[in-house]
Parts: sequence; C-alpha cells; structure tokens
Amino acid sequence: MGDELVFDPHGGMAASHLPSLEDDTIKLSLINGLINNLSSEELSAELARLHLHDSGNKRVKTRRLKQHVKEIRTRAQRGASTARDDHAASDSSARQPFELVCVMDFEATCEEERSPFPHEIIEIPAILLDAKSGELLDTFQTYVRPKLNPQLSKFCTNLTGITQDQVDAAKLFPEAWQDFEDFLGKAVQKFKASHDVDDVRVLCASDGPWDFRDFLAFQCQLSQMDYPAVCQQWMDVRKRLTKHFKLKWAGPERAAYATGLDFMLQAVGLTFEGRPHSGIDDSRNIARLVQVLIDEGAQLSVTHDYNLSNCQIDLNLAKA
Repeated sequence: MGDELVFDPHGGMAASHLPSLEDDTIKLSLINGLINNLSSEELSAELARLHLHDSGNKRVKTRRLKQHVKEIRTRAQRGASTARDDHAASDSSARQPFELVCVMDFEATCEEERSPFPHEIIEIPAILLDAKSGELLDTFQTYVRPKLNPQLSKFCTNLTGITQDQVDAAKLFPEAWQDFEDFLGKAVQKFKASHDVDDVRVLCASDGPWDFRDFLAFQCQLSQMDYPAVCQQWMDVRKRLTKHFKLKWAGPERAAYATGLDFMLQAVGLTFEGRPHSGIDDSRNIARLVQVLIDEGAQLSVTHDYNLSNCQIDLNLAKA
C-alpha cells in the first residue's frame, strides 16, 4: 500500500508521507513547485519523515526531496515492486563502477610571496573507502623530503603544520610514492580476498583538479618519474557534489566555492574536522563528502583525465 500526499491549497504541502504516484493527475511539476515553496525547516521535517538525510542548506535539501519524489514516480510508472525498488534505490552499489575510492590531498612547499614557485609535494595522505558502502577501509600518510627547496618557509610550516624535522627525516618523493603504491596494492589484494573478486577498480578523488593535475604532474617531472597509472583519471569531489545537488554559485558564494573545502562541507550540513591544510585531515573531510555522495545514491564518476599540458605549474621550474 502506497503512502499518500495531502495537498492543502492554502497551506502548501502538508505531507507526512510521499505517495505512490500512480495517479497521473498529480503532476511532478506541481509537486516540485510545492517543494520549492517549503522553508528550510519544512524541508528538514519532510526529509526526516521519509527517513532521509535532513542536513545541508536549502538547495541541497530541495534537491534531495525532489530526487526522492522523482524516484517514487519512476517506480510507479514502471509498475515495479515498491519494496524491491526501495532496496535498489537506497543501495548505490548496483550502480557504482568502482570498488574502492582513494581520497588524496597533497601538501606542498610554498612561500607567501613568490610566483612562480616550484611546489614540491611534502605530504602524501590517502583515505581508502569502499565505493559501494562508503565504509572507511584504511588510511595512509607519509611526509616527503623536498629537493629543490629543502628548507621549508615559515609560511609553509604555519599553513600546513609540517615541520622541518618531519621533512628532514622523510624519504624523497620516488621512495615515498612507492610506499603509497605498496599500501594501495596490499589494500587491493585484501579487498579481493575478502570479497572474492578478481578485479578491483580504484577511483582516485580530490577536492578540485589541482592535486593530480598540478602538484603530482609537476612532482613527477621533477623526480623524472612516469605519471602514476592509478591517478590517470580522477574524480573532482567538489565538481561531482555540485552536479549531483544541482548547486549554482554566484557572487561571494562563487568565490567561496572556488577556494574552500569548508564551504562545501557546510553546504551538505557538515563542519570541518581537524586542522585545515593538514593533508591527512583535508583528505578525511573530502572523504566525508564522498560518503555523502554514496549515501545519496550518486554514481561516482571520473571528472578529469591526466594531461601534462594542463599542468598549471611552470614545468621549466622542474629543470632548475
């Protein structure tokens, strides 16, 4: 038996449940219009009644409720079993083309007033998630000793929290990266054994294009290494989240979106945990956004392909 919507022509949508939408006289456009008129508090109440996440800003909650209504309508039109489809709709695993998500946010050498600057990676962090459930599987972190500018600037240490002693005691990038690949290889083998599968597809993910497009590309040129195969394609979590929730930014919001991980967390009702610009803490918070996408049933997908010509750091600096 389907749930029912109660439409109050004077008070908007007084719904305690979503309908089974076999009644085509209730147009989807009408429902969406009523949803648009709900306040943020009313949206939260509707989502809570439906046992959906009720966090996020008004745009996120509006998108979430509309998407749920659309799924209900689609299932009704197919005439499928509500119980069976409810399970399928809530289980994004059937649609995920990857088994693992590797979230990374590099930290690099920097100076406050020097441009162009050869940013060398000084921290390699990774958060490994199950792409179908969002479960945290493992973490990795190592510091890296820079070669061109082995002495960290005060600005860099204050920004990242990485000390001179930490990088002095660290390996150079090729050896540090090999440690990461060894970690990832062991994690893949463990996943194969525990899930009895022969193939494990890994999707690298970051906040924005910069980590893989710029920092890793420049570092590989500097270290005379091939660009890692696992990072040839990646998902820009900020871009994917914006697309999923159909978010649009203008004015001050546009600037905040372009620069702030914290801004995206707030959009979905989360707050930053840890120390900003710590690679491992940034990675953990980006992973929380990936978990939101998985929980929402969004399909994880590649947004960028590696192309050395797209690197925004002057590659000539790698020859210095």
